[in-house]
Amino acid sequence: MMKRYKAIDEVPEKGDFVLEVQKDKPHWLLRYGNLLILIFLAAGICLFMYWKDRI
Repeated sequence: MMKRYKAIDEVPEKGDFVLEVQKDKPHWLLRYGNLLILIFLAAGICLFMYWKDRI
């Protein structure tokens, strides 16, 4: 989560901002990674059922 700063004096240095962004990155990657895994699992099951019926 991005921190909300009340005053201009509380705005962090550039380095701190980069660290915050890097901290947030893995969370998004994990979220989309899980979504992709679920999509691939669903597609795999559908293909498996399709091929099972054909053979």
